Amino acid sequence: MESSLSAPTDYNWTLSPLNGNYVYEHGDNGVNVNCDILFSSTGNYQLVVQAGNTCSAPNFGPSYVRGIYVYTSYYMMISPNPTSGEASLSIESGSPEEATLKSASTESTFDETAEWDLEVYDNVQNLKLKKTKLKGKSTKIQTHGWKDGVYMVRVKYKDEILTGKLVVKK
Repeated sequence: MESSLSAPTDYNWTLSPLNGNYVYEHGDNGVNVNCDILFSSTGNYQLVVQAGNTCSAPNFGPSYVRGIYVYTSYYMMISPNPTSGEASLSIESGSPEEATLKSASTESTFDETAEWDLEVYDNVQNLKLKKTKLKGKSTKIQTHGWKDGVYMVRVKYKDEILTGKLVVKK
């Protein structure tokens, strides 16, 4: 029978390289049993998780390493960013890196009839804004009355989840 003292009571999540991405650790009662990662750029990453308990405090125990490759067929543009009031969000085809290589004659593969959802979370993962069944490739985000900070923006378009960050600065 395993002792309850040997069971993990907290986890430490590390993403490398960070490259402007965010790791949101969360769980119940201050125990970080889960994490969400906001990827703002494509590429290869390494995620390391270390479990700890009262016996290993203040250090964490053994680690588990996982390689992650992030890619997308679409990305979101938020402008202006940072914003002090209203920002426009649009879904674009390809990747941000490819956008600089596109010519003005390149046709978008965005489906104007497809519905998509938008969620915005604050820095402690509270849902700040939710819009569903949006059509077209863009929408407005009103940030009047929001506190200064970095907000996680999540879009579900077709079978893809797009994430980005919105900076509110008065």
